[in-house]
Amino acid sequence: MDQGFSINDQNKTSSILANLLQNLSRKQKIVILVVSQIIFIIAIILIINNTILKPRDRVDTFDNKETLKNVPQAEIELYEQELWKVISKTDKNLDKSVIDDVVVREDSYTEEIDKNNNMHQVSFVIDIDSIQQSYRVILSWNNSNLNTPIIDCLPISESKYPNSYCQGSYRNSDDLTLYLPYWVYPQGYDNPNAGPMAPDIYIDGDRTTQTITISLSTCNTEENKKKALKYLEDTPIDLSQYEIKYNISNVNAVCEGNS
Repeated sequence: MDQGFSINDQNKTSSILANLLQNLSRKQKIVILVVSQIIFIIAIILIINNTILKPRDRVDTFDNKETLKNVPQAEIELYEQELWKVISKTDKNLDKSVIDDVVVREDSYTEEIDKNNNMHQVSFVIDIDSIQQSYRVILSWNNSNLNTPIIDCLPISESKYPNSYCQGSYRNSDDLTLYLPYWVYPQGYDNPNAGPMAPDIYIDGDRTTQTITISLSTCNTEENKKKALKYLEDTPIDLSQYEIKYNISNVNAVCEGNS
């Protein structure tokens, strides 16, 4: 009965190889040795390239990753990949090996559940000291779908590094929508939803038409115009790229001293 490749067969093969080596000339043995060493070196290079030197495609080190314990691992991996893309956009020459200090900002984590659709959404802020960047992260998923993570820049008032330029998935740190619309209600008007009063200052912008519109009430118009411009100048918005328009309206305006 055929028992496959037996020990005797192995011994015969070894004996044949030994005889072949004995019959080789010194030059042939040197050639075989050199070729074997080259093959060995190539194998080592391939191993290193596929492990140690393989380009990273995600950020996978967090100082307080337990914050995300309720988020599915697959969604976290998507988030880490998207974060890597965002960081790479900010500085293509960055040594990414230094990024090992992504921290979820304390008390920034929120979680919402839409029970009708079984949709989960979490939001949190991360700070990365090594590259001086802060981002707002929004993750959402349900039982059947993982949504693309949103990683956006923060307004300078919320960023830990207000002097660093930021590029996000959808918005950069000079994006109008991070700062506009902006409004200021009359002093003492603490609840804008409680009545029909219009704000003293309302600023909105349109990136498509490259315009910023400052709407003012007839109360303290010139003073509020200066306040509006001061607010805009304190943002990273490049005002030279926009036409600033003014809209003066007395609708629902109640000026101090008038009833």
